[in-house]
Amino acid sequence: MKYRQNGKFKRTILEADLNVASFFFLLGLISAKENIACCSFPCQNGGECLTIDVDDYKCDCYGLKFYGKNCEIPTWSQQFYEWLEPDLESVYLMATKYQYIWNIFNSLINSLTTINDRIRQSKNPQKFIKQSSNNQSLYSLILPPVPKNCPTPLGVAGFKNLPEISRVAELFKRSEFKPEPMGFNLLFATFAEHFSYMFFKTSIENGPDFTWSSQSVDLSNIYGREIYDQNILRSFNQGKLKSQIIDGEEWPPLLEKAPVKMYWPNSVPTKYRFAMGHKYFSVHPGHLMWSTLWLRQHNRLCDVLTQSYPNWGDEQLYQTSRKALNAIMSKMVLEEWLTMLSPYKLNNKLRNKNFQYQRRIFLEYKLFSHWHGLIPDHLSINNTIYTTKNFFFNPEILFKHGLPNFIESLIKQSAGRVGHHNYNPATIYVVVDAIIQGRNLRLQSYSNYCRHFGIKPPKTFLELTGDYAVAKELEELYEDVESIELFVGVMCSRREGRSLFNILQLEFGVASVLYAINSNPIASKKWWQPSTFGGEEVFNIIEKSTFQRFICNNIKGRCPRFSFKVPWWNSDYEKSFYMAEWAANRKRHDNLWFDS
Repeated sequence: MKYRQNGKFKRTILEADLNVASFFFLLGLISAKENIACCSFPCQNGGECLTIDVDDYKCDCYGLKFYGKNCEIPTWSQQFYEWLEPDLESVYLMATKYQYIWNIFNSLINSLTTINDRIRQSKNPQKFIKQSSNNQSLYSLILPPVPKNCPTPLGVAGFKNLPEISRVAELFKRSEFKPEPMGFNLLFATFAEHFSYMFFKTSIENGPDFTWSSQSVDLSNIYGREIYDQNILRSFNQGKLKSQIIDGEEWPPLLEKAPVKMYWPNSVPTKYRFAMGHKYFSVHPGHLMWSTLWLRQHNRLCDVLTQSYPNWGDEQLYQTSRKALNAIMSKMVLEEWLTMLSPYKLNNKLRNKNFQYQRRIFLEYKLFSHWHGLIPDHLSINNTIYTTKNFFFNPEILFKHGLPNFIESLIKQSAGRVGHHNYNPATIYVVVDAIIQGRNLRLQSYSNYCRHFGIKPPKTFLELTGDYAVAKELEELYEDVESIELFVGVMCSRREGRSLFNILQLEFGVASVLYAINSNPIASKKWWQPSTFGGEEVFNIIEKSTFQRFICNNIKGRCPRFSFKVPWWNSDYEKSFYMAEWAANRKRHDNLWFDS
């Protein structure tokens, strides 16, 4: 029997009583007199640890197929199930190889199947849909926080104090740009950040554990945060959003014409201060590009509907076009973006699920979704070089080079590798913030999250990272591999073959995106029909939508050939990259051995 502390049948804080959840999650207050018996997280397989008297504990195994002091003994039926069940690594292997088998399977099943759900949802789908309460203003947690009175910040493992954040940040600073071996480009990088804002809606005013809108993908980042902002961004004419024409092309309105809250530094000229649905979409031209494309698509849908239904009023045109745009976004993300993001060979399709649950965003996923390593030190736009600093808050770039040249330049330039030692100095603050938030929220260790997902935790630092030099750095910082923080462990661990991420990120991240999309009722069987979107004409636009069509239909002039990968990428490029990396890693190992 495999040892799984916080294993696949874990019942987390998400299932706890509202008062208890709020108490632990928001305040993290535990009486100083309470014993520390639960600090070692002794309960296995989803058992809940309850303290008794002064120095004893009891594991609540109710509803589990395990019993015993630590819920460690499986029932006969569970033993039989574990004997039949393949481990997660085997499931990953089957889901990412044997293309000819999956071609047959996908041709027979053109929907999100039960098998597909099982892969996406890891081993316990319940942990992705259960809620801590009806309070939608809070992010959820996968695992409860470490009690405050434990001997160490992560329970009982590691030093009494975590290493200084400045020392940990050194693990992420870039000395040399590492390109992404899978060939992902900067168009991929800009959409990754843009899409993350669709469901990571952190309320900065209230704190990092609060969100300001629904925890589903609803394009509120395009249409506005609240009804007040939405009304400001609307033209109230034929259902359209406010816009302006510059050099014959449609762009978002200026802030003076739609005074929503936006974050613009004083250095940005007034004529480039655009009003958009999310106040941080001003950060770089990539956000402005995607926001402009969504705005143009919405207004194009309004034109189609107005021609088909001349008697429709503004409100009906606006709401129907908004639903249609949500459907277009959902289809493209699920069928193209998610397929690109994960190595699984199952096809993703909408329109075969009943809407039966609400989406909750998990704080842990938000923290390790800071993929700023994708951003290079310099960006070449139409043969003009921009530093990262000069690229940020510089919307003029789009008008200087034009959308076609801007998009084509992003397609041709490689993004960086997500992980350790590859964060630009301009983005290292993101790492620092993520580590601080993880510590303030007292998140459990990386190893405990591995156990929770049924993944074998690493026994050594080298097994975790696969890099001798990084393993030595981690050992000096943390001493015990069991005491590595979640964010650090995720970013320093070895990635799976033919994937951007390690298996923990894949199990958690891919499932989170899948559920974020399917939490919108538009993705369900009863909504996915022509009448929802104003008839056959708009429905056909949705059904045929791809990123290529979406971009080409919404830019003027020559349309670049769409791809989220650089044009020259192939499997030989990836293999040569890994061979060079292996040789460099071996050289570092030899130097470390010689120095010792």
